[in-house]
Amino acid sequence: PRNPLNTTLYKENKMTKVMYLHGLEGNANGTKGLYCQIQYNAIAPQMPATLESLMKSRKDCIKRCYEIAKKSVEDHKPDLIIGSSFGGGITMALMQNNVHKGKAILLAPAGVKYGLPTHIPQENQVVIIHDKTDEIVPYQDSVLIESINDNCALINTDGGHRLTNLTKNGLLDYVVKTIFLA
Repeated sequence: PRNPLNTTLYKENKMTKVMYLHGLEGNANGTKGLYCQIQYNAIAPQMPATLESLMKSRKDCIKRCYEIAKKSVEDHKPDLIIGSSFGGGITMALMQNNVHKGKAILLAPAGVKYGLPTHIPQENQVVIIHDKTDEIVPYQDSVLIESINDNCALINTDGGHRLTNLTKNGLLDYVVKTIFLA
C-alpha cells in the first residue's frame, strides 16, 4: 500500500503514547485492547459502548463514549490512537473536532456508518485496516475515506469485521512499528 505518512512519531528519548478505543462488541480488556496495552503500553479507557446501549439510545451512547474518549485524550495526550469499529468512529470524531491532532490506526472504522463525514483533517495521519468481506461495516466506507484524504492509507487484510488475525499475523505491529515508529 502507498504510505503518504510522515514516519517521525518515534523520537529516541521520547516514549510514544498510544491509546486504544474499543468497539461495540469488545471492551478495553478484550483481545485487541489487552494486546495494545501489553505491546504498546496503551491507555485503554472503558467506554459504555455495547450493542444494547446503542440500540437503547444511539445519541446518548455515542455522546457518552465520545466524552470519555475526549477526556482520555485531553488527560493523556496520545501520539497514536488505535480505534476499532465503533472506537474507530469515535477516533474519527476526535480528529474531526480537533481534539486529537496526531496519528491514528482505524480498524474497520464505523464512523461513516454512524453518520460522520469522511473528511480527515490534514494534521492527522491515518492508516485504515479493513477486510473486504466485512459484513458489519462496509469496506466501501474505508475506500471512500481513503480516496478523498491524501493523509490516509488503506490496507486490506482478512479476519472479517473483528479482524481476528490482526494480532497474530503481525500486521498491527508492522503498521505501528514500521509506519508510525520508524
